[in-house]
Amino acid sequence: MASTFVVDYQGFALPGLALSCCQLYFSASAFEQSLFQSSGIACPISLSRSVASRRAEFLAGRLAARLAAENAGLVLGQVGVGDCRQPLWPGGITGSITHDRQFAVAAIRRGRGGVGIDILPELDSATTDLLWPQVIDARESALLLARLPGPREQSLAVVFSAKECLYKALFPGVQRVFDFLDVELVEVDRAERCLDLRLKTALGGGTFPGQRYRVCWQGLSQGALAYCDICA
Repeated sequence: MASTFVVDYQGFALPGLALSCCQLYFSASAFEQSLFQSSGIACPISLSRSVASRRAEFLAGRLAARLAAENAGLVLGQVGVGDCRQPLWPGGITGSITHDRQFAVAAIRRGRGGVGIDILPELDSATTDLLWPQVIDARESALLLARLPGPREQSLAVVFSAKECLYKALFPGVQRVFDFLDVELVEVDRAERCLDLRLKTALGGGTFPGQRYRVCWQGLSQGALAYCDICA
């Protein structure tokens, strides 16, 4: 493991999904570029000029993915980076990675389809006001506030991450960038901590308008995570 860079890590499961997950805590201040080589993880050329904190987050995410794979009895190998910065998983494996400034989370499984996970962001009032119309429209807004009452910052964080999850899970199949407003919120189950999202347009890869997906969220030992799994 990567010296003092990795503070702690733990495996965990997500309800109802056959995913191997790992949450890894890291110290950005302990990051050194040499950790890529000593960990056996390739640093992409596109990342080489990024600030140290961004490289630290990337390394932590790849280390979390490796540990999640080991927990599932998988040999992961290198996880590349695509043109849209998406992880390029080795054949027969699919997964997702998310991180913030202190920890990274990875979820993987054997098979095809797509997996999406996203750490819920901590939004302030100004950022919430800015993002709100970019993430949900007026109809979605009324539904969200009625079904998920509480601070607007927390409510938006849930649907923001839910749509990010769906984007990550669908991308391997559709191979295109799409917008928050290409997906609409149609149901909120507060008790089960799940949202139902529906495509407003065909995205390719066999998708069609009206197609529905369920995304859930749960607390972690630190922070909270939204997640979904789309089997091929």
